[in-house]
Amino acid sequence: GQVMLSQVKFFRNEAIGGAGANPGQGKGGALFIVTPELQSQAGVMATPRVRSLRALPTFMDNLASHALGTPTDNENVYGLLRIN
Repeated sequence: GQVMLSQVKFFRNEAIGGAGANPGQGKGGALFIVTPELQSQAGVMATPRVRSLRALPTFMDNLASHALGTPTDNENVYGLLRIN
């Protein structure tokens, strides 16, 4: 699938990792975009394309408990967000 974003604001969203025997990770506080590495686990036939028109969305005060601080894994976004 494909998602197009235009003039979107993400404010105070959170992705918090779980607990227990198989705890999940908190990734992409505002947007979690399935990557090719997770395609099989997510049970999708194709990874989605997420695009933002002209500029990135506005991100404010989002949190992802397991963010790595990279362009594709940070407190706002997990996965690839393209700009048109």
